[in-house]
Order: sequence, then C-alpha cells, then structure tokens
Amino acid sequence: MECKNIHNAEELMKYACTPGDFQAMIMPFGKPVHIEVRSVGTVEYHKHISILRAQLFMSGHNKWFAEDDMGRRKVVAASSPSQIPKVSLSPALRSGKLSDRRLSEEKDYSFVYIVQGQNAAERSKAVVCSTLEATGFGMLHEALNGFSIVFSAVFLTSEIPFKGTEGTLHGFAKVESIDGLDENKNKDGGWKRPRIFC
Repeated sequence: MECKNIHNAEELMKYACTPGDFQAMIMPFGKPVHIEVRSVGTVEYHKHISILRAQLFMSGHNKWFAEDDMGRRKVVAASSPSQIPKVSLSPALRSGKLSDRRLSEEKDYSFVYIVQGQNAAERSKAVVCSTLEATGFGMLHEALNGFSIVFSAVFLTSEIPFKGTEGTLHGFAKVESIDGLDENKNKDGGWKRPRIFC
C-alpha cells in the first residue's frame, strides 16, 4: 500500500476529495496514520449520530464521555491512544467544493468530528469547529497524539439547539450533498430534525 506524507492540515483536508484508503506519515514527526475517505454506511451512521445526540446537545462537546451501566453518559479521562490512529474523512469535507461555493460567507456552517482511542466506542469525544481550517488542525492534532477520527460531518449551526436538552433533538435528517443543506425549507420541522451531511 502506498504511503504518503502529510505536512500540514491543509494537505490532510485535500485528501477528502479522493475516495479510498492509504497509509501516511505526519511529517516531520514521522507519525504513522491510516487515512480513509468514504461515505458513512447506515449502521455506522446511526451509531455515531447516537454519540453526537448524547454528547453535543446534552453535555457539551470537546469532552471525553463514557456510558455507565445504566446507560447514562458521564465525563471521563481521555481514552488510551492508538499506535497507528485512523482518520476517516467524509465527502462533506471536500474543501475545494466548499471554497468554490463560498459557503462560509453565505451561511453559518459547523463541522463536527468524533474522536476515539484504543477503547473505541467505550470512550469518545465530539468536537465542533466553525471552519474547515480549524477542523483540519484539530484532526491532525488528535492523530499526532494517537487518537482516531471515526466520523466527520457538516451541518447548519442555526438548526442545532446547542443549549437544548436531550428531548429537544429527535435525530438528524441525513442529506447526500451540500445542496441538501442549502435548501431553504427544512421539511423535518426545524430544530427537531436538523440536516447533516457526512
């Protein structure tokens, strides 16, 4: 398998334009990482959306959480890092397409990714960024520290009730393109079913 070098966050995000998977080295640190570029399958999508719903809108983001025996989520210490982390890039992060449409100027978009370590789904962290640049830097930082990016997506900030309770958010309406986020009318009832592209 071909091994590529990644020197900065911009190079990492450009790989979202090409489906496939490959080994890479984060330079100049020589940190190995596995890059995967693909759309999210149905089962995987529902698993990660469940994590987002619980973490992002109940307890806040950028914190490590685990689920106790009663199914309640609690803040925990970070997961153990992996020797070779994986970075899963969604088609939603195609920076060239976003740049061409000047979406950051037209609308208020947010980018989200889920971080996991050796403990996999037992412990996870959801991170929200306001720009693709910040998303790339964040992902690269996590990978350098041995943590995997298992899910990434983009949504409209205005559709998300960040300060709401668990009952406020009844799920997401998955769309297949940026155009799906651009539609003026949300057929799923506003904040009850915010749209997400992943």
